[in-house]
Amino acid sequence: MDLSALFSSWQALILTISIVFALLVGKYLASFIASYIFKYNQDECHVMFGLSTPQAAATLAATLVGFDLNLLNQATVNAIIILILISCMIGPFITEKYARKLIKHESSSADDSKEKRPERILIPIANPNTMESLMDLAFLVRVATKSEEAIYPLKVINKNAKEAESDVATAEKMLGHAIFYAAGAEVPVRPLTRVDNSIGWGIERAVTEERITTIVTGWNGAKSSTEKVFGGIIDNVLDHTYIRAMIVKQVQPIQTTERMVVLLPNGITAKPGFKDALRVVKNITKQLSCKVMFIIMDDEFEEISTYVSDVKPAIQASFTHLPDWEMLERYCSKLSKDDLVMAISARRGTVAWHPNLEALPDKLAHNVTQNFIVFYPYENHEVDLRGSRGTVLPNIASSWEPNQ
Repeated sequence: MDLSALFSSWQALILTISIVFALLVGKYLASFIASYIFKYNQDECHVMFGLSTPQAAATLAATLVGFDLNLLNQATVNAIIILILISCMIGPFITEKYARKLIKHESSSADDSKEKRPERILIPIANPNTMESLMDLAFLVRVATKSEEAIYPLKVINKNAKEAESDVATAEKMLGHAIFYAAGAEVPVRPLTRVDNSIGWGIERAVTEERITTIVTGWNGAKSSTEKVFGGIIDNVLDHTYIRAMIVKQVQPIQTTERMVVLLPNGITAKPGFKDALRVVKNITKQLSCKVMFIIMDDEFEEISTYVSDVKPAIQASFTHLPDWEMLERYCSKLSKDDLVMAISARRGTVAWHPNLEALPDKLAHNVTQNFIVFYPYENHEVDLRGSRGTVLPNIASSWEPNQ
C-alpha cells in the first residue's frame, strides 16, 4: 500500500470514500431487506449487518490478483485496503453492541426459572480462623433460599491418598468444630473431606456429587500478578461451575452490618440468575435488619430500579446511579465501617461480563476496608469460555484497570 498515493489527489480520496460508502450501504440494505422478509427486529438486522460487513481474505486476494494482472491501479488497491481496515473495525463493534442488546431482550422475555433441586450450601474451608464467619453467612443464605438441607463444610486435602491420613484426621477435628458451632444455631451439618491432587477439582467434584446449589468461600484479598481475579483455585471453580457462588472478604462479624451496598454492573439484568440473586440479597437484608442501597451502573437507571423494587420480598431501598467505574472507586473509599458491599458480578463468557469486573475484587480489596461479598448468580448451563476474553463495551469507561 502506498499512503502517499492515497492523498496525492482528490480523485483517489473520493474513490476510497465511495468504495467504503458503497460497501456499508450495500451491506445494510441487504440486512434490512432480509430483516423485512423474515420479520426480524431492528437489533437482529444490525447483528446481520455487523456480521456481514468485515471484508478480509477473499477481498484482499482478489485485489492482489487484479493488481498483478493490471486490472486495478494503485489508487484502487489503496482504497480497497482502507475498506478492509474500516470494515474489520466497524463489523465487530456493531456485532458486539447489538448482539448484547439482542441477548438482553431475549433474557428479559424468558422465564427466570431453573431446575428445582434441594438448596444445598457448600463451604470450602482453607483457613480455620474464617470458618465461623463463613458459616454465619451460610446460615443467612440457608434461610434466604428457604432451605431445609444441611450445611456442607468441606476440607480438601491436597496430597496423595497414601500420604494424607494425618491430614484427614486434622480435617475431621476442624470439621467437628463446625458441627459444634452449627448446633448452637440449630442448623444440621454434613461435613465433607476430600483427598485430591487439586483443591479446585476436589471442590468441583463435591459440587457435582452432593448436588450443591451455592458455594460460600473466603478470600484474603491477595493474589499474584499472574492470577486473574481471586487466584487460581477460586477462578477455576468459578469457570467450571454454574451455581451460585459467594466470595467473601470479611473483617468483622456480618451481624454488625448497618447498611448493605449492592453493586449492579451494566447488563447484569440479562443474567438468568439475576432475579434469584436479588431475592437472596433482599432476604439477607431482612434478616440483618439493615438498610440497603443499590448502586446501578447501567444506563437504564429508571427501568432497573423499578425492576429491582418489584422483586419480592419488598424492602425499603434507596438507589444511586454511578455511570462509570472511576466514580464507583471513589464512592467505595468513603463507605462507613459498618457497611457491607455486595457486588453482583458475572462469569467470563456471559453477556453481563466486562473486563472491569475482573478488576473489581482487587479494587474492592484495596479501597474497601469493610466486609464485601462478590456474588455470582447461577447460570442455566456451564459457561463456554472460548473467546471470552471480551471486548470493551460501548459507552462504558474502561479507565479502571487492574493494578499492575
